[in-house]
Parts: sequence; structure tokens; C-alpha cells
Amino acid sequence: MPKTIQNVLWLAVFTLWVAFFGFQILVASQEIPAEQQAYRASTAQSDPGPPVLGSINQGHPEKQTDQRKTKEAKAGDALKEFSIKFFELKLTDILIAIFTIVLAVKTSGLFRETAGLRESAAEQSRDMKDSIAAAQKSAAAAEKSAAVAESALVDLERPYVVPGRPILQCYRYGEPGMGYSEPPIHVAVVDYRFFNMGRTPGFIKEITAELIFAPSLPDQPIFSSKERRTLFGHFPVKNDGLYECPKYGLADKIPGGIYDKAASNDSMNFYFFGYIKYSDVFGYLHTHGFCFHFFNLKHREVDAAVTGSDKYNYERTEKIPPGGFRDLAPRGAEMHYPSEDKL
Repeated sequence: MPKTIQNVLWLAVFTLWVAFFGFQILVASQEIPAEQQAYRASTAQSDPGPPVLGSINQGHPEKQTDQRKTKEAKAGDALKEFSIKFFELKLTDILIAIFTIVLAVKTSGLFRETAGLRESAAEQSRDMKDSIAAAQKSAAAAEKSAAVAESALVDLERPYVVPGRPILQCYRYGEPGMGYSEPPIHVAVVDYRFFNMGRTPGFIKEITAELIFAPSLPDQPIFSSKERRTLFGHFPVKNDGLYECPKYGLADKIPGGIYDKAASNDSMNFYFFGYIKYSDVFGYLHTHGFCFHFFNLKHREVDAAVTGSDKYNYERTEKIPPGGFRDLAPRGAEMHYPSEDKL
């Protein structure tokens, strides 16, 4: 409690006590004249006759002295009786006043202590909030650090399964045991494989690829149900290992005239694109998209180069949920796994 408020409280208590005591003295002073008036009335009744100067002068001096002593004795008795009555009746009030003062002092002390406890509790609450905030920041920092460490570990030790350069071979078609077909017809066959460039084994879950013969590459991958090649499984590929895919060829044969024209002026082109999905030992699924353009069709083994936008060539890593990698939603032109049964 501030010192000023404490002084005001003490002054108020003292003022109330002085006012109370003064009021009691005022009441007592009013009671003394009342006692004297009662005494005069009783004296008048005992001696109703008016005083006569002659009789007083004629009375015995001892009688007057006795009467005066009697009056003084009665007045003293009255004052004594009032004093006894006053102190008998008001002693409890004095005790109550003293108790009230003591109670006020103790209450003010209790208020001071309570105020100190309240301030201490408020300060402790602030410290606790600061501690909680610091703990939350520490937990967030620790979580971030763990995530960074895990990401660094996964990026460093994970498998990197990437496609090798595909090989396109174009043949003039002929029935087995017979000569070439007339007019000329060509077939296109792709030989493709994947390499693990990482430090740990990878497990191939899906390979989807398609070869198209078109004037230009579409803006985004579009897989047809007829030409698409999809492989599902769980094919392990060790680090520095190789996974050789079965050869894949176009379902439709290319008329010789169109192929010869494309080989001479590049009016038509072969594009080979798709994606591979594989998992690692850390519980992640990796998806790698690829796209190649074949040129120099005059050669028996055609050259290939990477082409296409990031809609074709991309890399994505996802945490495998408890239900398995099939619960991850596919993106873009990637296949939905429920359609696997229709293949």
C-alpha cells in the first residue's frame, strides 16, 4: 500500500475515534444539569414555602450549614453515580474502538501483504507466459532443425532413379519369313532403361511411358490408352544399379511414304515421354518425369535429347502415408491407381 494512503487511513481512524469520544462527553455534560434539576425539584417539594429573609436571618446557623453539606453531598453522589454509570457503560465502547483500530492496522498490513502477493503472482504469470513462449520457440526450432536434418539425410542418402538415353530403332516391316511389305511400312521400337544414381536402393512402383509420332510436342503430357505403356510392381534397383525395361514399340505402323518424308525434312517427329515412381528406405515416394525428342531419323539408331517444359520434366518427393503410397493423389496426367485393374 502506498505511504500516502496509509497516512490517510490512520487519520480517518483517529478522527472517528475523537468524534466518538467527544460525542460521549457531550452526552455526559447534558446529563449533569438534568440530575441537578431533579435534585432542585425534590428540594422544593420538601420545602414548598418561599424563603423569607427574616426567617433565614432568624434560623440557626448550624441548620444552614447542614443543609449546604447535604446539598453538596447529594451533588457529589450524583456526579459519582454519573461517573460510575458512564465508565461502566462506555468501557465496552472503548474496548470496541481499540479493537477496531487494531483490526484496521492488521487489515492494512494484510492488504499490503496481499498486494505484494498479487504483484508476485502477476510477475510469476508473466514469467510463466514468457517461459511458455520460449519453450514453444525452442520446440519449433527443434522441429525445424529435425526436419532440416531429415531432409538433408534423405537428400544425401536417398536413391535417384533416372532414365537413361532411350534408343529408337525404326525398321521396315515385313512378315516373318517373307520379304519387305509393299508399299513400305515402318515400325518404331524404343529400348529404354533406368539407373539408380543414389546411395541407397530404390523400389520402382510404376513406370508409365508413351511414344508418339507427331508434328510437334503437345503443351502437356497426354497419355492414350492404346499407345501408353505402364508397368506396376515393386522392382528393387540397388545403388549404381540398372533396371532394363521391356522393349516398347508403337502399336500403329507408319506408312513408308510418311516416314521417308519425316526423315528428309523433319515434318514429323518421335517423342518419348512419361514418368517413374519409386520409393526409398526412408518412407518417401519420388516421382520423376521425363521427355525425349528423337531426330536424325535417317540413321538406324536415332539420336535423342531431352525436351519439353516442366510439365514433362519434373521431380517430386512425398511422404508415404500410413495407408501406403497409393493414397497419394496423382497430379497432372499421372494415372489414378484404381484404373490399374483395367490395364
